[in-house]
Amino acid sequence: MKIINKYILVAAASLSVVACSQDDGLSNSYLKDSNAVHITAQVGSNEATGGFISRSNPLGSEVEQAKFNEGDAIFVVADNQDAVTYSYDGTSWSPKEKGLHLVWNSNEMNFKAFYPANANDASFTDFTLPTAYNSLEDLALGDYMTFSGSRKRSSDNDGVNLEMERKMVRIVVGLRDVNVWGDTMDEGLELTEVIIHPNTNGYSDGEVVPADSKDVSVKAYKHTDGKFYALITPTKPVSDMYNYLLFMTVKVAKPDGTGEQEFEVRRIPHTGTEAGSSYEYFLKIGKDELVVDKITVSDWKTGEAIPGGEALDDVSFVKKTIADALAANKTDIELTLPANADKSVFDAIREALKGANDGSIELTVYKVEALPSNAFSDCQPLKSISLQNVKSIESFAFHGCNGLETIYAPRVSSISDLAFADCHRLRSVTLGNISAAGFSIFDVVPTEGVDLTLSEDQKVMTKKDIDAWQSDESEKYADSPDHKQRQFLGKIFKSIKCGRNTYPQ
Repeated sequence: MKIINKYILVAAASLSVVACSQDDGLSNSYLKDSNAVHITAQVGSNEATGGFISRSNPLGSEVEQAKFNEGDAIFVVADNQDAVTYSYDGTSWSPKEKGLHLVWNSNEMNFKAFYPANANDASFTDFTLPTAYNSLEDLALGDYMTFSGSRKRSSDNDGVNLEMERKMVRIVVGLRDVNVWGDTMDEGLELTEVIIHPNTNGYSDGEVVPADSKDVSVKAYKHTDGKFYALITPTKPVSDMYNYLLFMTVKVAKPDGTGEQEFEVRRIPHTGTEAGSSYEYFLKIGKDELVVDKITVSDWKTGEAIPGGEALDDVSFVKKTIADALAANKTDIELTLPANADKSVFDAIREALKGANDGSIELTVYKVEALPSNAFSDCQPLKSISLQNVKSIESFAFHGCNGLETIYAPRVSSISDLAFADCHRLRSVTLGNISAAGFSIFDVVPTEGVDLTLSEDQKVMTKKDIDAWQSDESEKYADSPDHKQRQFLGKIFKSIKCGRNTYPQ
């Protein structure tokens, strides 16, 4: 990601005394002091932006952003002089305390400055990340900036510029006008709350403070445009992508007025987020589901898109996660994917695992509810698969997985044709309450060496047509003749557990 710096240009004009003057009366000690340092503060430059952009109105229009807010204050020191707070009265900047201002006492001085002058424990090196933005004023005071550098006094007294670097990241969250199915969004559906969970928590000694994202909560401000805004400290790069870090908690009002739904948005951008950049998340809502449809990353000051800053899509996320795990010699890998993850995602999983040894990977997949056809077919590195949320497994899903020993799918209720066919090393299978099954589910599998676990609610399976099966809702499987004979879907197993009993006993 390219480095972006955001600046306040602080013009320090010299007018001529010696040291930090402390006479009574602003007009005598400051306005008439020929050596007084006069301050003007702006963001950007005429050359860069075509006009000055204020840091004090982070959500304002172009005109509004060109203005500072009355009462804004910047804390400034020069060499060994006492620090001075300069405030803005709506027209100009002046020392907040009468009789105290900075002066030129040499042709070159070292300046340091920070904003906000009196909020969020700000200093030249420290800043406490706010826990909530409840107003535009809160956002302005969360826009932490610093400067440290040497400046020479010009011979014609035209002043110097102190470039203050923006230290925060802007997060913007809004809803798309279509839902996850591409239909127009239901009327009345709206975001009611957004909490950001960065993996950093302020600054200390000039460095970002690392944190566990689940321990940090920053409530975003809801603006009149319906979007939510928050300023956070730059997040750290995420090397352990398989940890799938929490990044947002989002509440959505139901269209029927019956309450709210809460969703989690995960995946902190793996490269980290960068100070002075704006990350806008576009969300889509479906029934019991929220997805990030798009993320744009832009220069906060100019709005220009920043290449390389985008968060990973599902396919890229899978490839990166598995690559990181294998590089770290990890064989137990966890992936959390959208409930409706499509075939391209599983193609990416198989492709990414090709570099692993056969029968070495223990994979856990969260959130996915349906495995598409051929999802893991011929995936030789798989040793075990845990499918925590899967309800249906389509045909050939694990066909030819010769290293696969364990399948754990405790919620699955529907399995299509040849789903586990040719899995010669299979030793343990856990399924949910199966109501429908295709033909030859365990074709060419030595099931007499497989321990099978079924839901205690499982019913006896009967032939629906040539080889397909359906449940007989009138007869429980537990302790039935099929159970005692270790028979399921026409195959004999080493053992079958259903309810309290396992056969053979």
